[in-house]
Formats: sequence, C-alpha cells, structure tokens
Amino acid sequence: MIIAVKRICAVALLLAVLCIAVNAQLSAPPSMSSAFGNFSQFISKSALKNVGNNNGNGAVNGFNNLENTQGKRFLFDTWVKGRVTTAQGSTVNSDSFAYNFDKTNGNLLATQNKVDILTIAPDNLQSFVLVYYNKTYSFEHVPVIDPTKVYLSLIKSTDKYSLYKLVGTTFIKANFRNDGISQSGNMYDEYKEDNQYYIIIPGGKAYKQVSLKRKAIIAALDDADKDKADAYFKQHRDEDVNENFLTEIILYLNK
Repeated sequence: MIIAVKRICAVALLLAVLCIAVNAQLSAPPSMSSAFGNFSQFISKSALKNVGNNNGNGAVNGFNNLENTQGKRFLFDTWVKGRVTTAQGSTVNSDSFAYNFDKTNGNLLATQNKVDILTIAPDNLQSFVLVYYNKTYSFEHVPVIDPTKVYLSLIKSTDKYSLYKLVGTTFIKANFRNDGISQSGNMYDEYKEDNQYYIIIPGGKAYKQVSLKRKAIIAALDDADKDKADAYFKQHRDEDVNENFLTEIILYLNK
C-alpha cells in the first residue's frame, strides 16, 4: 500500500515537471534565428564599438554617443520596441526583441540581449513599426518609388496624397587641415542628415520628390490643387517650411 502510494506520488511529480517544462517551452519567446531566419547577420564584436555605448561586458545600451562625433547615425538613442513583418510574410511581435534603425544604410537592428545584434537589410523585410514612448514610426516598401528601400510613412492614403520620407544620414570623416596659412574642415566626425521626401500623387501610380521649399511643393501637386496650396502658403507665410509644414499642407489638401 505504501509502495503504491509512493509510486503514484512519483508519477504525479514527474507529470507536473513535464507540464511545467512544456508550458515554459510553449510560452518562451522566439529565438533570433527562428524569428528572422538566415537572411540576417550578426554584427561582429569588433564592429560593436562603432554602434553605441558599450558597458564593458559587450552589451550595447545606448547609441549616438561616440566621442568626437556630431550628428546621429541611429534613429533612436536607445533600444525601442516594435513589430516586424519579414519578406516571407511572417510577423515578429514579441516584447523579447528590441530594435533600432541605422540611417546610413536603412538596416534594421534587432537584439534580445543587447550583446548579440542582428542587422537586417531592407530587402529582407516587408515592413516594420518602431515605438518610442507614445510615437509610432511605420516603415514600408513603396514600389512606385523604389522597391529596394524602406520609407517612413508620414501620410498614407489610398485615393488622395500620400507622403513618405527616406530617412538618411551621410557620414563625413574628420577632415581638418592646417597648412600654416589657413585652416579648413572639421576636427570631428559627423553624421549629416540627408532625408528625402516623396509625394505619391492621387491614384498611387506616380510620385514626385520634393524639397522643403514652397516652389517645389506646389510644383509636385496636381494642377487642381495648386491654387489651394498657394493660399495655404499665404495663410502660413510666417512659418518655417520644414517636415511638419509639409505634413500639414498635405493633410490640408486631403480634406
């Protein structure tokens, strides 16, 4: 009787342990390789020093803080949460992953431990969404402009104007020169903003690249909207023509 009870207790304990193990496996977050496959590659340890703040144990905890460097290579100063759809159509939506965006090449960075960091090229992604505090940044391919790149969606419409931004940054190495008579260049490395803006014309089959200038914006619009845009500029003549202005005028035209 006692032996039978002990056996029953042992079997019950074994089953409990197996259930815990199975549940843990089912609820465990996906690994880097299972989530993103073989199309991405890890950043080498030697290259991590050029990525961000290394705390000595190999972990990258911050970005855009390299010494003797101005400007920002990465979209965010820290890791952020997000959601990714791969080129194969699978969705990675797990809080175990953190991301950042490299503005110099359009690659997405992904990690689970801030040590092993994947860099994923645009052609291996369909789209991705990055969330920084309460602001959402949605990136996607826009085939009518260039199917090989990802663009930040500022305004998206199926029957009116859409507005996209190609987020870019150009690296300029320190180039200070002193020939004893004159000096030129800078003593620091610099990441210089090189963003480009695109307006998708209603119908979605054509686009115009625009600069942040009144003449360029009006020229990019359909003829039927030029007078309306001109009136908007006159009403806001004291405002700077920047990204926010461009977004607001497109929203105004879409009403």
